[in-house]
Amino acid sequence: MDEKEKKLSEFLLADFNSIKSEIARRSNLQKAVIVAMLAFYAWMFQKSTTSEITLIFVVIVWVFSFLGYTFYERERSEIKRLGWIIKDKIALPMGNILGYNAEEVIPSEAHAKEPDEPNWRKLVTFTFKIFLYLIFPIYFTGSYLCN
Repeated sequence: MDEKEKKLSEFLLADFNSIKSEIARRSNLQKAVIVAMLAFYAWMFQKSTTSEITLIFVVIVWVFSFLGYTFYERERSEIKRLGWIIKDKIALPMGNILGYNAEEVIPSEAHAKEPDEPNWRKLVTFTFKIFLYLIFPIYFTGSYLCN
């Protein structure tokens, strides 16, 4: 490995580390948003059992649900984009420098084909999203309309 390749590999490694930390940060933000939404719904449920829900609370629930969903999906797509950068912009050049395939250099991000999620995990994820972003707001709307 000549000096130019060594310098390039140092830059690629630094870029890889920064992108992996950005993926971890965005993933943690997604988890924080889900926890905040669950805490908010728990507070709203407690409030709905002790007093009446007003229209402003129903609007806040729907806005909170919409913003939480769009944030979650935006972060998910950005995490996928960052994984693509690692796969195509870091693993391929680094593999060429080292004389290996991209899958061998960075196996965590550079698989040629992503494995499919098991059906049960897809079902659980879909059900959780439906409850978090749709059923809970509908419940609070129904509580408001019934009072």
